[in-house]
Amino acid sequence: MTCWAIWKVRNDVVWKGKIPRVATVHHLATSMLEQWTRAQNKVETPTAAYLTKEDGVEKWRLPAEGVVKVNVDAALFSEIPAFIYACVARDSHGHVLEAITCCRQGVVSPEMAEAMGVREALSWIKRKNWNHVLIETDCLTVIQALRSRVKMDSYFGSVISECKSLWSALNLVDLLFVKRSANNVAHAIGRASCSVADRAFRSDDFSPAICDVILKDIC
Repeated sequence: MTCWAIWKVRNDVVWKGKIPRVATVHHLATSMLEQWTRAQNKVETPTAAYLTKEDGVEKWRLPAEGVVKVNVDAALFSEIPAFIYACVARDSHGHVLEAITCCRQGVVSPEMAEAMGVREALSWIKRKNWNHVLIETDCLTVIQALRSRVKMDSYFGSVISECKSLWSALNLVDLLFVKRSANNVAHAIGRASCSVADRAFRSDDFSPAICDVILKDIC
């Protein structure tokens, strides 16, 4: 940060004729370091760009009558290495209609795994021919990317583009950002399926531990 600040002040001297001051270099370096540190802090509340008043709920809620709620979550397993994403669909009574898990080999970023999970959820909804669906994910980056019109020239950007194409072809499908505490079931199913091949689950296929997490959501 100090080198960068010196370089910037040097450019101001050369191109703008400004008189350099040591205090200016110190202030620039300190300010940049503080900004960078805040950007790396995963505990801080993320930016509110592209968020609505419906986003950010902290507890899972029953969807309205006739609406299917699909929660999506991803998990990384560095020791394998592999990643998995899980999608769970529930009705207005909190009953599980179905859940799916997809396990993939390789190393990806958490945001990429979450984006792939949302893409799978959208494809799943299309296959099921569900109308009026609410998708929830606790990955703010994915929600922001899906709501943004900025084109991203990256692998992550291509997955987001696929999600947007699927989303636009579906009827009455909304996507919301929720806190991690409102996404417990999808998280638990994903974590419990790290050694299981791609699979679909019915309500009676879950372990007692998963059933307990499901019941806590609606109690």
